Amino acid sequence: MNRYSIPVATLFLAIFMATLSCHEQEIVYNGPDYVRFTDTTLVYKESIGEAVTVRVHLVGKPSDTPVTVSYSVSGTAVEGRDYSISGQKGVVTIPAGSLFGEIGLNLINNANNILRSSELLFTINAASQGEKSVQVGTGKNFSMGNSLRVTIEDDCLFGGYYTGKRTGYDRQVKDIAITSTNCTEYLLSNWNIGVLSFNADKITLRFVDNGDNSITIPNQYNVLLGDTLLGNGAWDPRTRQIILNVNIKTEGQSGADTLINIPQLTYVPR
Repeated sequence: MNRYSIPVATLFLAIFMATLSCHEQEIVYNGPDYVRFTDTTLVYKESIGEAVTVRVHLVGKPSDTPVTVSYSVSGTAVEGRDYSISGQKGVVTIPAGSLFGEIGLNLINNANNILRSSELLFTINAASQGEKSVQVGTGKNFSMGNSLRVTIEDDCLFGGYYTGKRTGYDRQVKDIAITSTNCTEYLLSNWNIGVLSFNADKITLRFVDNGDNSITIPNQYNVLLGDTLLGNGAWDPRTRQIILNVNIKTEGQSGADTLINIPQLTYVPR
């Protein structure tokens, strides 16, 4: 029988490390309370289609009374054209017993196929708890956390998130993405809206903006189906809704191609 000896120091070290791994180390902040933005940078496309939440964080213990935070907004983005702010602009309240206050930022989708970006700079100017001032920011010169930069990226005309519907089908599919890198050729993340039995499968589709509110779905082979997809569609510039007429070209038993017409698909921006 082979025998191995383990140094006592090594054995105690192994036991000590195993003990540490079984316990989480609790980190407690004992400094002065202060307010800051939860994030320092955020990036969104103008076509996001839902409100963006900008959070202000009270670092420390929850207050027994509300904390009022005043802030200013600057940058290259233009209010009313690129964005709007819900509620009272310039003031956000952290409720009593809470650590967070929220600013509702709404991005305006004015896509025109010119891809550029604009910025918003949120800056906390002061914070108070009743008549008592609350520190703003931390670090050297209290400059950490007192500002937040939001970049708003332009999108293509059809870009964004949609809710998909199919004629003759009651259910809807939400958060379907349409993306493009050149504002001419687009990728639809899912057109399988109650069409096929395996609805969990999200089948993509490429289509082309013809520049006159009409759409072409070029012939494209789908590996999952084993068939070719093609068709056409239209875009409504007033509602930004997209209608697609998808056909499946499949080879019949005789060897001749057969076209299967899918009931009309409608995509409504969220």
